[in-house]
Amino acid sequence: MQYIVGNMLPMMNFQPFIFTLLCGVVLVSCGVDRETRLHQAVTFASSAGKAADVRRLLEAGADVNSRDEKGCTPLLNAYGIGCDVFEYEPCHEDAVASLRMLSDAGADVNARTPNGLNALDLALRHFDNEPIVCLLRERGLKASTPEYELVWHAMHNHVAEVKRLLADGVSPNAHSADGQSALWATMPCFNVKPHAAECMDLLLAAGADVNELQDGRSLLDMALIFAGEEMEKRYVNILRRHGAVMVRPPCWH
Repeated sequence: MQYIVGNMLPMMNFQPFIFTLLCGVVLVSCGVDRETRLHQAVTFASSAGKAADVRRLLEAGADVNSRDEKGCTPLLNAYGIGCDVFEYEPCHEDAVASLRMLSDAGADVNARTPNGLNALDLALRHFDNEPIVCLLRERGLKASTPEYELVWHAMHNHVAEVKRLLADGVSPNAHSADGQSALWATMPCFNVKPHAAECMDLLLAAGADVNELQDGRSLLDMALIFAGEEMEKRYVNILRRHGAVMVRPPCWH
């Protein structure tokens, strides 16, 4: 039942009342007791980032620290944390508001999954959820997976944080949960924001593998593909300065 509703979330763009009603109908039809219904509903609402539904369910007495069959709380299942950020709908104000409500209602921000990950560790697996990560850090949460944290900060061009993590001894060759390296996270095919090249330079100076391959291409291969703009040419110069080589040259090169 949770699987059915959970897999419907990416396709839903319901008004809050309709979303809550759907959750209630499905849960009641399955003969679930009231406490479990509230827990399941607040989990669904928080995973979809539906702040109005979260508020109503908390007012109805939903336990913010109850755990589901996988051992996770509503906060650990929240949108941008345990629930993927949909490509067409990055973290929005409603999702941040629902997470803030859970925290203000007494949700344990230090709760961990059965395999030992906290909410910030889970959030660092996503790249379109900067407001969520900022809120968790604001609430005092620290990552227990510094490698994921380095990749996330490299992707978001947080130069000071990249410097801090490297100084703390995090490997410049760190990878995220899905295999993305910190160095590739700074590449123009993923990242054309200011300071991305600066983060790349920091990682390479710290010993990141300048010739790491991804899908059969090197960093220099990809940089040359995107080398039409001045910023992208800067990537090429940095990589060549650190000894990068081509593996599959662009067809026009």
